[in-house]
Amino acid sequence: MLQDIPDLNWILRPELGAGISAMAAHELVFDALVRETQLPVILELATRFPSLAIVLDHAGKPAINGNVGKDWREAIVALADCPNVSVKLSGLLTEGPPGLHYDTLAPIVEALLENFDCDRILWGSDWPVLTTVATYHGWVAITEKLIRGLDAKARDAIWGGTAARVYGLQEAVNVNGDDE
Repeated sequence: MLQDIPDLNWILRPELGAGISAMAAHELVFDALVRETQLPVILELATRFPSLAIVLDHAGKPAINGNVGKDWREAIVALADCPNVSVKLSGLLTEGPPGLHYDTLAPIVEALLENFDCDRILWGSDWPVLTTVATYHGWVAITEKLIRGLDAKARDAIWGGTAARVYGLQEAVNVNGDDE
């Protein structure tokens, strides 16, 4: 939860290097809960520790206003160049304005799909925080609309395959309940 640490560069402190190296050596995953302003720090972390699997939670918390900010987009492009970085499609509803429509999220998801292969994008519910603004099934339905243009293999990766691979799980769970 780096998002709440005032020192943006805290995770890059030299005394943390041994711990981060140990995480990588034990094939642990670093879930980076950060704000958009911290994305350059995650890029530096990914570069310093190329064997550390990093999952960028909540798509790096971009501003959710129907536009994709230049700084966020540039950071996403740079992070996508790091093969050890994946991105989680989660937490977007709780970061947006009340009554958020899926069309508002479309530019964010499009930017992720343009830069990350689907085998590096994973879905997350953000439950129970999600329930402050929507239902679990509502978020599933919104996500389905956002990724409807993808083929079955890409959707399967986002819905569970990527998470199973990244987190070393034995079996992916079909969260949307269909038989694909």
